[in-house]
Amino acid sequence: MKNLSLLLGLTALLIACSGAGSSASTTSTTSTPTPETALEPLSTRAAQLARTVNFGNMLEAPKEGDWGISLEERFFQLTKEGGFSAIRLPIRWNAHAAASAPYTVDPVFFARVDWAVQQATSRGLSLILDFHNYDELMDQPPQNRERFLGIWKQVAQHYKKASSKVFFEVLNEPHGALEPLWNDYQKQALAVIRGSNPTRAVIVGPTGYNSAYKLSSLDLPDDQNLIVTFHNYDPFRFTHQGAEWVEGATNWPKLEWNGNKLSLDSSFQNWSWDTVSTFALQGTKKALFLEYAKQWAGFYLHLDAPLTGYDTLKFKALGAGKLSFVCSDRPDNWPTGNTLEVTAGQEYSVPFSSCGNPSKLSTLVVMNASDTAPKLKISLENLRLEGSAGTLAVSSSERDAVAGLLNMAQNWGKTKGRPLFMGEFGAYSKADMASRARWTAAVSEEAAQRGIGWGYWEFGAGFGVYDRAKNAWNAELLKALIP
Repeated sequence: MKNLSLLLGLTALLIACSGAGSSASTTSTTSTPTPETALEPLSTRAAQLARTVNFGNMLEAPKEGDWGISLEERFFQLTKEGGFSAIRLPIRWNAHAAASAPYTVDPVFFARVDWAVQQATSRGLSLILDFHNYDELMDQPPQNRERFLGIWKQVAQHYKKASSKVFFEVLNEPHGALEPLWNDYQKQALAVIRGSNPTRAVIVGPTGYNSAYKLSSLDLPDDQNLIVTFHNYDPFRFTHQGAEWVEGATNWPKLEWNGNKLSLDSSFQNWSWDTVSTFALQGTKKALFLEYAKQWAGFYLHLDAPLTGYDTLKFKALGAGKLSFVCSDRPDNWPTGNTLEVTAGQEYSVPFSSCGNPSKLSTLVVMNASDTAPKLKISLENLRLEGSAGTLAVSSSERDAVAGLLNMAQNWGKTKGRPLFMGEFGAYSKADMASRARWTAAVSEEAAQRGIGWGYWEFGAGFGVYDRAKNAWNAELLKALIP
């Protein structure tokens, strides 16, 4: 696993494993914090977030302690000993600010956050001050815009002399009514912050609850000290199974995650009729096993976002049969003469010009055209689209899906010249621990290989890497994060 401070992380892990239950409160100053005015390059500062843990459910609760956990000094020491490089501190600033102008933040609460800043930076840990859970802003943006900006003005002014290890995050998971206004609001907030912190590293993210799929809609100002964040809880039905706050999740079936299980690539939806389709590994190859119930039954792939740059369907037949191919979404325009007798062991290329020739591919159907085998069973190996856009496999493994999402984010970051931070990812404790550990390791490893820092959600609650009841690390999760 490529990562910064690997030797430090390995050494720290040995220390943590030998004394994970300790409630040590000794402050260990490892370096003199760099003033915000004496800055390293942004890439160096972003690298400080390589291995981050979220201190969730603490200061973003309506009142600290409401959600069963409060900040403790030992948490900072344990984080250092565990091998993490940074802490993301979610803060519900709006719960501690006046309702009317100038929206004064409670000085007692400021002192509490000051203490957290000192606890982190004195141990050489970076700290993200994240504006979290401003629900009123999501629901009624115009009525809360001035308060949002007024709070940020105070926070930025208060920490203008803090070390460069302190990062600001403009807003966690913008969504709801705020979405169409977010590009404007985040620019206004950034302008307020820059009034007192002209070069501090600031973290911003897209709408859709910081969805990686929304990165393309994020419009950033010309500011060279921005880090872009996104969150990753895919697949949601795995990571949030049993979650009491997600509607219906307590009734979802139990799901495991092993990394190798194959499924339809997330680009496609399965609209098949009278056909059972199963993806599985055949040796080291991906194969699609098709069982047609009758003649003209169809394996039907639909794309909500039509694809361009692909002109050929390719596969190797692992059986024999007569197949018909369609790549037009208009049944009245389905071409004739698009059938193919396939033989086991042969490689085939089906040009889209023979099955509808769309400029944008939104439909792909493989039908049983045999009148002699109405209940045809056939397998297609390495089924894929090819063209100027490259290669797109129709099936993907669970690990492929992880890599695909991160590739998308990485490509966006390279195009925009912005460092990326996967600010949240985690699997809830209702999933089995072995699956949680495998998924966590896959996500953190794939992110690190792409130079993307990460923030595990979270330290010691429902997703926790640390078990407060046992005063010990959840060893499988810690190993998955800090191998």
